[in-house]
Amino acid sequence: MKRKNSDLKSWNQNSDNLGINVENLIEKLPFITPIKKVKPVKHETVDKYQKLCEQLQGIYDELAILSKKSPNEAVNTFKLKFINKLLQDSNDFLNSKYRPFDDFSQFDLDEIPQNSDVVLMLSQYLHSFEKFRADSIIRKHVRWYWVIEAEKGQKGDEQGLIYSETTSPKRLRE
Repeated sequence: MKRKNSDLKSWNQNSDNLGINVENLIEKLPFITPIKKVKPVKHETVDKYQKLCEQLQGIYDELAILSKKSPNEAVNTFKLKFINKLLQDSNDFLNSKYRPFDDFSQFDLDEIPQNSDVVLMLSQYLHSFEKFRADSIIRKHVRWYWVIEAEKGQKGDEQGLIYSETTSPKRLRE
């Protein structure tokens, strides 16, 4: 149920007789979270985010295993070409606001990195993607949602937005 300012004023006026401030009470209830302002994203942005994150996580998981066995072993050039392509796509997606490092874009094929170096950089990219996601989602009641611009033919809310459920942000500090 959506609250209007007039409803809140009415509740406050009625609750004043009881000594209750409804606005303060609402802020203290754990299942009611004030909606933060986020810049809506396009549906294709969410799709691209999910694709890149899954690819990054997959490569990260594989190389983390290799890195535990032999952290100083060099990554082969076959894998490195795919990693660099993924990093290039990630840099384009994250732009300067979310990129983990301004002076790093991809690995040099002439100076083959070690497994542990690649794992380190991929983990930074995964954190940057999570920061992007945390800045693009809101909590409504007890669930988390992407805030997406409704496309032509889609029915959105009064602001022309649709909401797509997602998981809570990692490392959420409440």
